[in-house]
Amino acid sequence: METAIPFHKVKKYLANLVHAEERINYKSGQVLFYEGHQPYGIYVLRKGRIRLFKKKNGGEELLKIIEPTQILGETEFLEGKPFDYSAKSETDVSVSFFSRASLQAEKEKRHEVKDE
Repeated sequence: METAIPFHKVKKYLANLVHAEERINYKSGQVLFYEGHQPYGIYVLRKGRIRLFKKKNGGEELLKIIEPTQILGETEFLEGKPFDYSAKSETDVSVSFFSRASLQAEKEKRHEVKDE
């Protein structure tokens, strides 16, 4: 059975993860990524709306609208698969972006936190 990590260690880990965050702003209509591209990280929508769509018959097929606090791209990122949809800002948006490098660094810190 896995032993729970004490709260003070979890708090330290989460504080470090917040420091790994990169905030990115997109204007309405800007594309965050395209269908077929490899993910470089995970997005958390802070403000605005993002449209997920697929190209179909020369147009766009709406798949979903992402609202604030929703996470975007985590499945593709974790599974190492290309996006099977595109993402475009419907409004001006602000996202928290966690790159592969920053998440890897935090993963290494987490092991250090568990060993303390």
